[in-house]
Amino acid sequence: MRTKLTIADITEIAAEYCPISQINSIVKVHSGNVNDTFIVHINHTCHIKSFVLQRINTDIFQSPEKIIKNYLFMLDHIHNKGLTSSISNVYKNFIFPKILFTLNGTLPFFIRDNSFWRATEYISTPRGFTTSINLTIANNIGEILSYFHSLVQDLPLDRLYLVMPNFHDLSYSLNQLDLSINKLDNSCKLHNCPIIDLILEQIAKLRPDMTILETARQTGELQLSPIHGDPKIDNILIDKFTLKPVALIDFDTFMPGLPHYDFGDCLRSICNLSGENTRKIHSVYFDINILESFLKGYFKYNLPNLSKQDFYYLPYSLRVITFELGVRFLTDHIDGDVYFHSSYLNQNLFRSAVQFKLLTSIDSQWNSISTLFNRFNPYL
Repeated sequence: MRTKLTIADITEIAAEYCPISQINSIVKVHSGNVNDTFIVHINHTCHIKSFVLQRINTDIFQSPEKIIKNYLFMLDHIHNKGLTSSISNVYKNFIFPKILFTLNGTLPFFIRDNSFWRATEYISTPRGFTTSINLTIANNIGEILSYFHSLVQDLPLDRLYLVMPNFHDLSYSLNQLDLSINKLDNSCKLHNCPIIDLILEQIAKLRPDMTILETARQTGELQLSPIHGDPKIDNILIDKFTLKPVALIDFDTFMPGLPHYDFGDCLRSICNLSGENTRKIHSVYFDINILESFLKGYFKYNLPNLSKQDFYYLPYSLRVITFELGVRFLTDHIDGDVYFHSSYLNQNLFRSAVQFKLLTSIDSQWNSISTLFNRFNPYL
């Protein structure tokens, strides 16, 4: 259980990275689902720049130092690869935030009272960022995710830690849901709830088909590669005037995985214009025009080296990752919101319902979605 923090506590931690006299203000960021995040604003007269301070949720990430080691290794690889990339000039202003070392210069993290802290470069723009999506932004997101995949796809997997062994393991997620349900008795909140009943009906109907990516990986049809793991819209900073991505953030789940996981997570995020946290479940739908723009951007430069089997399974990533997130949100609701931060009662239940409504919309447009993916498949 994470202890509550006072502003004095956070200021003391921030002072490990800069003199306390140079701190102008500290602002809590409320958009993250897992970690506690703060922006430390530095006095304008100082040479030190403002930075992002985070307390890593060690209930979730049990070896947080491995997250930092993976990221530092990735940054070094990207720097060397980017310098020789034939299209590096296209993305020369795109930022992968730097990790900051403590004032004594020895460690890129700080531990206090069993809490693990890290600091990263704060990416700012005078004009601000947007999380709203249109066709141009979707195209630009496709381009930048493609560029990222091309930069890291040849990074040696044996040099990366598997920071969350069961992340995107759908069989594991379904088993966790079953265990959570079995712990409850007839008096608990699981029963007599129409939303939960509807979700459980969908899960029971769909679960036999949803391990398709997992099976393909186990049989060797799909190969692991380095992935971001969580490229939803909140983790892509987009300049609201140029509509260009400025930075990719939150690399806590950067590790070996299937690129399909990144595809599915990014698209289930940007193609849901109502957003992950809407309570208006009826308004949720999968926007196929956004999908088309993303695909045009992703395949514009033919960057990532995708196999024939990779292309075949890409459309299924939409269904699998949307289903997976719905399962995980429901499990966390049943468990008492121990994984995803929530700001109001039943928020994770609503999040789960959003994903399953989105999945219904995906399935209703499946033929059109498959046709769109096939347009970009060079093996057809």
